[in-house]
Amino acid sequence: MHQGYPRMNKPLDIAIIGAGGISRAHTHAFPFFRDRLVLSAVCDTHETAAHALASECGTGIPVFSDHRQLLAQIRPDAAIITLPHFLHYPVARDFLDAGVPVLVEKPVTCTGAELRELDAIAKRKKLVLLAGQMRRFNAAVRKVKAWRDAAPENFGELRSFDVVVQVNIDAYTGGKTGHWILDGAKAGGGVITSFGIHRVDLVRHLGGADFAEVTAIGRFDAPFTNRAESQASVLFRMSNGATGTLHANALAPRTPFMDSFCLHGTHGTILEVAGPMRYATTTGTITKQWGDQHQGFVEATDSSDPKDDAFAQQLLAFADAVQFGRMPTFNTSEENFNTVACMDAIAESLRTGGTVKVAKLKAVSE
Repeated sequence: MHQGYPRMNKPLDIAIIGAGGISRAHTHAFPFFRDRLVLSAVCDTHETAAHALASECGTGIPVFSDHRQLLAQIRPDAAIITLPHFLHYPVARDFLDAGVPVLVEKPVTCTGAELRELDAIAKRKKLVLLAGQMRRFNAAVRKVKAWRDAAPENFGELRSFDVVVQVNIDAYTGGKTGHWILDGAKAGGGVITSFGIHRVDLVRHLGGADFAEVTAIGRFDAPFTNRAESQASVLFRMSNGATGTLHANALAPRTPFMDSFCLHGTHGTILEVAGPMRYATTTGTITKQWGDQHQGFVEATDSSDPKDDAFAQQLLAFADAVQFGRMPTFNTSEENFNTVACMDAIAESLRTGGTVKVAKLKAVSE
């Protein structure tokens, strides 16, 4: 547990770095927790965007076009980084070097090597470094995770899984061919890193096993550039021997849903396909009737309370970690490493055509 900050008897001053669309998912939570959180500054190289976000969130919020100037002038208690992927590492490093804890949007970094360095800085300085895999804080996901963990006979050991990710990238970018998310060097990859990473991460979270090795094939069609995959099919082997697949396509002409998955354990099933997340179990008994295999699913409903929104709950967990040293049990830089390392392995497999082992945070010699 990080103990870099004593208990604070005031709201946490948080700066947000990056004023793009995703920043609003974070800032909308501030008004619900005025006794805990204060938006102390907004920074973006596009000053018009920074001023627009600041004005939406209140009056008198300082605006900066350079995060280093922000650090020099106001030094917030913490920062949220919502920049294009390739900027996550250098900006997070600057804040950590300055002694400021950070919550970084997904992917926390574009490579495992970058995350190793940030994790080392955070540990050395006893600072919080949280990965923005906010789906883990979703109310339905929390319910399913609690059900899975309540008893071993509910889900059991993960055996297999299938993930589908499909999106129309032209609709996402509005047809802007120069968008950074199309550039593999700036996005850290293609459809999997930008759109599939949440589902890939949830396989670990709900399945209870890490990624061990991957084998991938794919395509690299326009408008993607710099080895950003437009489509990919991936075969996974998990640390417990489970196997699974991912089929991702960013060039879907029409699609009724963006992503889905199904996890099968020894006793239970977790799925989310074009609808709410559901789960079912045999509670350890043998299914003897054909029709029984289709029965018994329970819907894990989402919360309608905006305070229970995944981004809001993620932000509260970040604040708890910074203010009181109460680190969440997931999304720390160390815990998130396997997800980022899996992205590395998929990229290498797409490049070489071979099976690639997923790297570990620490080398065996350590």
